[in-house]
Amino acid sequence: MPARGQSEEFAPFRPLFENLTSDDENTRLKASLAILSGLKQASPGVVRRVIDRLMAGLTSGRKSARIGFSVTLTELLSSWYEGEIGKGPKSLISFPDLVSMLRSSTQPEGGLGGQERKDHYLGRLFGLKAILDSRMLLQAYRYDHHWTLMLDTIFELASKKSWLREECGWIVTEFIKSCDVHPYTQDLAKAVIDRLCANKMALTPEGVAIWLTVQDLPVEVLLPAQPWQNRDPLDPDNLDQLAGVMRDVPMVEDAVTGKNDAGQSSRGIWSARPNFAWMLVLDRWYREATDTKGFLFFSRFWTRVVDENLFAPTASPERKHLGFMLLASATQAAPRSFLAALFSKNAARCLANHVSSEERYLHSAAMKCLREMQARVERDPDSACDFLKGLTFRGGVANFDELTKTKTLRSILGKLSEEGRQRIVEYWDDHLHYLPLKDDEVSDTQVRALADLAVALLRSHDSHDTSTCTSKALGFLATHAYTSDGEPTDIDFDARSPSNKKYFAGKLSSCFGHLMSVGASTSSRVIWPADVLQHLESAAVGECRSWADDLDRKEIKKVVAGFWKRSPRLRLAASNGDKTRARYLQALEWLYSLLIFEMYNGNEEAIPVLSDVKVICDKALDRDGEDTSAVLTELLLMLVFKPSVLLRKLAQQVFGAFTSELSADSLQLLYDVLASPESLAGQQQIFDQDADMEEMQPEATNGHQSRKRKRVDDEEDDASEEGHEGHDDDDEDETMPDADSESASSDAEDNNASDDSDDNDDETARLNAALASIVGTKPFNPADEKSDNSDSDAASQTSSAMFALDEQLAQVFRERQKHHQQPSKTQRQSQKDARTNMIQFKNRVLDLLEIYLKQEHTNPFVLSSLLPLLELIRTTRTKQLADRASTTLRNLSQRCKGRDNAPRLSSSSSSPSSSSKLSPPITLGEDTLDLLSGIHEEASQKGTSKAHAAGCSQASLLVVKALVYNADTPKKEKKMIKGVAKIYARTQTRWLLDHGGGRTGGGNGGLQPGFFTDFVNWGQSFRQHQ
Repeated sequence: MPARGQSEEFAPFRPLFENLTSDDENTRLKASLAILSGLKQASPGVVRRVIDRLMAGLTSGRKSARIGFSVTLTELLSSWYEGEIGKGPKSLISFPDLVSMLRSSTQPEGGLGGQERKDHYLGRLFGLKAILDSRMLLQAYRYDHHWTLMLDTIFELASKKSWLREECGWIVTEFIKSCDVHPYTQDLAKAVIDRLCANKMALTPEGVAIWLTVQDLPVEVLLPAQPWQNRDPLDPDNLDQLAGVMRDVPMVEDAVTGKNDAGQSSRGIWSARPNFAWMLVLDRWYREATDTKGFLFFSRFWTRVVDENLFAPTASPERKHLGFMLLASATQAAPRSFLAALFSKNAARCLANHVSSEERYLHSAAMKCLREMQARVERDPDSACDFLKGLTFRGGVANFDELTKTKTLRSILGKLSEEGRQRIVEYWDDHLHYLPLKDDEVSDTQVRALADLAVALLRSHDSHDTSTCTSKALGFLATHAYTSDGEPTDIDFDARSPSNKKYFAGKLSSCFGHLMSVGASTSSRVIWPADVLQHLESAAVGECRSWADDLDRKEIKKVVAGFWKRSPRLRLAASNGDKTRARYLQALEWLYSLLIFEMYNGNEEAIPVLSDVKVICDKALDRDGEDTSAVLTELLLMLVFKPSVLLRKLAQQVFGAFTSELSADSLQLLYDVLASPESLAGQQQIFDQDADMEEMQPEATNGHQSRKRKRVDDEEDDASEEGHEGHDDDDEDETMPDADSESASSDAEDNNASDDSDDNDDETARLNAALASIVGTKPFNPADEKSDNSDSDAASQTSSAMFALDEQLAQVFRERQKHHQQPSKTQRQSQKDARTNMIQFKNRVLDLLEIYLKQEHTNPFVLSSLLPLLELIRTTRTKQLADRASTTLRNLSQRCKGRDNAPRLSSSSSSPSSSSKLSPPITLGEDTLDLLSGIHEEASQKGTSKAHAAGCSQASLLVVKALVYNADTPKKEKKMIKGVAKIYARTQTRWLLDHGGGRTGGGNGGLQPGFFTDFVNWGQSFRQHQ
């Protein structure tokens, strides 16, 4: 019992203890200060009672009692042993007494429930931490047995419950860190390690943390040789043992007790956060291993300790969650050189699997890793390259975006610097054969994913003209598409298999298409296909080969040599010419070099076309050479008809580069396509007129399989398509017939006849068999005509039997007639395919025509397009084509508004192309007035649509503007107005006299009143501006 005086002296502290449990921090702080202030002159007995009461309060789980009491106890012990509070000798309360008081106050009594026992153990933990934080061990007691007593008490508590072990290890670790500059640091560190081993705590995560913390002290501490080899847990020889320790698995387990040799069982509960020991281990690697050797050691550590343990396929979700927490932390804190090592095989696969679906248990943890990675890239763009290296090669998930349905890799690509772009492409190129996969199918997927990433890398770049990265990305794709280093050795698989080569070639074509579009909008002077060809020609990438084995390699080399002979001349001429000529010559070089890639792709048809391009380039370099626009236009038409998007873009770019050079013959080739029927006959009409372009024949059926000229199928539709190789050539048609074309046509007719004959023979045989089965005789055989058939049973049949037989025979002949009246399935499909092909072809021709009309709307040749467009609107059965043609006319009319934008007509009566089927109206005279009359005749056609009527009105007014606005004298202007008014008057008179008007009536039923109203409105506007 305390003395009465002590009780009275202790009474003022009782209400303050209640305030220490408050959840309000200020209330707890005031109560703590009041207790410390009241103890300044207190006797040792009162101080002892207060200390004992504070220790007992640590076991309370009420409100914030444990925090309030532990803070007050820490400050009280620190002030007491510094002599700031209390009176009398401090030896009255010894250090062993304090430990004994703490053990007594926090010892759980018998019969307590689980929660009460937990509160008592936590109270002891907080009391031990208060003693350590008060630093009384460093201030008052300097005896080894004090250190031993304190550490043994802590390690004893750690061994009672596994969930207490981490907390006990943490308070010891923090205390060691606080002693780094104390005179007794070396003695304390030695005592810690000795007691750690004595209490068999060294082979635990907490023991590793304490060991590493002692190693980090500025003083040298003699560490024991066991249990870690070379006295270092992170030594490469200790990786296997460290993996088990950090995974918290007993290293040597006793069959009876379930205890390991350290006396510690594995942790029994799961925590959502990693053990603090992981952070210390990783931090040690970050600080010490910064060179190449350090990266290799860290890579081995991460693979063995993290990847093969926490991310193993058989690992539990809890362990995988721990792995994700470590991965998220490392992506933020690891040095840049270590980032690639983080995405080891199991880690990358596990990350991709759990990001891919929200239904996965660890989806949130995996997404946190992605967010941390993207945050690191935002903060440190140079780290993007290392993340890409890790995911694409070390982790083997180059198709990460496809697996996860995210844009993670592509977003990282966008953050790369120019140097980083070059480094990642070089890394891909150097390591492509060494993906850590054994399954060829999976490996092919990874290889192709790299091709996709190379395309994404190129597309994410803003400026290409001065970019070395663009050149390297294209070179990477081309090298693995067209070169071969021979048979692979010491690698998992052949990355340059034929299927992979074709995939890389397709991606290279996609890049060319993108660069072509970008170059057209930025006036780029870089010819990227030529740049890639130069890369392929270098000896460093091996021999460049075509996919087609039957292509003559000497011929290929000859073609390439011809390109390199002309390429410098084309570039020199482009640099010395005006902007229009430079654009034309650059387009020719694009065409020339891209067709060489078509040849490399195994397209035999490209070689003769390259010969034509060679001639065109030679003529283009010779300013006084003959006009080749018609030949080039014909070639471009063949390219736009092919299914390749790249060739279609190329044709449009080349066409747009020489629109100013187009002649009447060139435009007529476009108009011929628009005028052709959308049927098999129309397809034959377009492609049967010239056999000179056989080698570039496009596919005529579904657009998916190319046919060669020498191939003749047995089906009727294929025989009719044999003439598709040619193009219109007006000069040749008007001079002399094409013998090759006639021969091809004759052969096709013979084949058709032969097919028909075979079909008739088969049908006759079937008919004979059917008749024989009805009559009851054997089928007719011409060889048996000479035999005696007089013993037939037919003559002996009765009248009723004859009538029944007659009905059966009639049924056979009706079926035969029905069969002949219905087209075969092959014929119907052939007609359908031909119609689809013609519609697509006309759409692509309209693309070219729109380019011409947009760039050359003041050229008088634009007027020649009016009638073909109007006829297309009227005759086509495809509404989409009619709408496109109407839009093209409307856009042309809008561009030609005003006197300055109207087509410029010359007063001369000469025509630039007298040999053309069409003589475009380019003069200010009767030929243009005749065109106006032709438009009025077109407007008068029966059964036309509103779009056709509107187009006729727009076309008519466009011709009127060209006639009137180009008159350079009042006399000529008056003459043109009279001529225009006369034509309108004649048309209106015919319209008025046509009493059977209307869309279904005769005469001029297609004309609408708006046709004349538009002219009157224009006339009113013209008068106001005079």
